[in-house]
Amino acid sequence: MPHDLEELLTSYYQCESSSETYRWPDNVAYRIIDLIPDKTKETTYFGEVRANYPLCGRRTQGPFDEGFKLPEGMRRHLTGYGNARQCDVMYAAEALARDYWYEQFSEEEAENERKKITDQQQRRASELLYCIGPESPPALIDEGVWPPEEVRSKKSMDWAEDRLGLLGFTVSTDGNVKSYTREMDGILVYADPRRSGRIDFCVYTQPREGSKKARGHKLRFTPTFYIMDRWKNDLPGKFVDRAREAIGRLRI
Repeated sequence: MPHDLEELLTSYYQCESSSETYRWPDNVAYRIIDLIPDKTKETTYFGEVRANYPLCGRRTQGPFDEGFKLPEGMRRHLTGYGNARQCDVMYAAEALARDYWYEQFSEEEAENERKKITDQQQRRASELLYCIGPESPPALIDEGVWPPEEVRSKKSMDWAEDRLGLLGFTVSTDGNVKSYTREMDGILVYADPRRSGRIDFCVYTQPREGSKKARGHKLRFTPTFYIMDRWKNDLPGKFVDRAREAIGRLRI
């Protein structure tokens, strides 16, 4: 193996924190792509630049083009992204890297996790929480929202609450817990407006007492549906259609 490639595959020793380890595979992939000699690259009839992988020499399984499209096809082969078959050499390098990182950063990650739990407990005692379902614990505004920076601002949340009011939802506050609910066709609909750009909904029903479905399952619910902030026309109609579709799935 060329010395420069060997240095890249063992550069995991240079990671100084657990956060750096998350970026290592992509960083190495792009640096390997940069080292591919121009003479080994081929340009297809459609103008795509392709090359065989410099470590394992593997080609794509496609019937027409040889080599991986640069840079994205090659990056996917290197990292295994998107269910792509990962290069055996890179896979082995990552396995060695994970073993090394565990020895170096496991205590740091455990401490970060303890700090995260402590911070969340402090925030729960002082911040507004949102009830997004009858069986879900109240959540912080950024809890379970990914990426966290996509949560609504106060102004945007006020706008979303006004929109929910137009859709027939009741806004309730109990202590520092807020919920948004609407009864519809004997079903309870919960709204989750925390994510910027959309409002998510989930429908719940209570099985009849004594039924088999009631044993061990107090509530049933469907996957969420949503209403986008940018939607303007016939919002009540759009909501009812999606809610009834969800209720239909719930009752199957």
